[in-house]
Amino acid sequence: MGVDFSGLGDHPVRMPLLSAKDYAAHRGVTAQAVSKAIKSGRLKDSLKPDPNGGKKPKLDVELADLEWHKNSDQSKARGAAADAAQISPEKKIGTWASGLPTGENPNLAEGAVPLDYQGARARRERAQAQLAELELAQKEGLLVPAEQVQKQWVDAATIARTKVLGIPSKLRQLMELTPEQYALLERVTYQALEDISIAGVEKEKELEAANA
Repeated sequence: MGVDFSGLGDHPVRMPLLSAKDYAAHRGVTAQAVSKAIKSGRLKDSLKPDPNGGKKPKLDVELADLEWHKNSDQSKARGAAADAAQISPEKKIGTWASGLPTGENPNLAEGAVPLDYQGARARRERAQAQLAELELAQKEGLLVPAEQVQKQWVDAATIARTKVLGIPSKLRQLMELTPEQYALLERVTYQALEDISIAGVEKEKELEAANA
């Protein structure tokens, strides 16, 4: 005696209700992603009471799959539109520069300018403004090239060193100095110049470290 299956086609079998964790495994996503979708309302109509009396609702798999696809697409569209609004709140830049194709980034709203392009443009404009300020200051005499300042300081230091080294000889011409007194004066003079030189080198190292 055979079994009659003729009536099964009138009663389609529905998939069982799943927990959020099991539905995440069904979709191949994390449980956190499913929980976030429930909290944000992306999964709403598919939530059903637990037939076993559990406190947490279950998910109707078929309805959940439909809501997941539908609301995920809408969420991406809203996020892309919000990003586009933030990119150009004042100037309303609505075209790609240099003919860049919009299809390269599916998450970017139609007509929006990519963020990296906007950042590069802002940096270039800031650099151009700073360069213009430097050129203006130089023309007005408020800014002197570093090479010119360095040359003037070297010339001044050379003149000062020559004058200081000549002090012992001039004093010997003006005063009756003994050889011992003259030698002592020379040693003191050279020591003073050496101390000044060491202090200058240390100060230069401090400035280089501060600007590094």
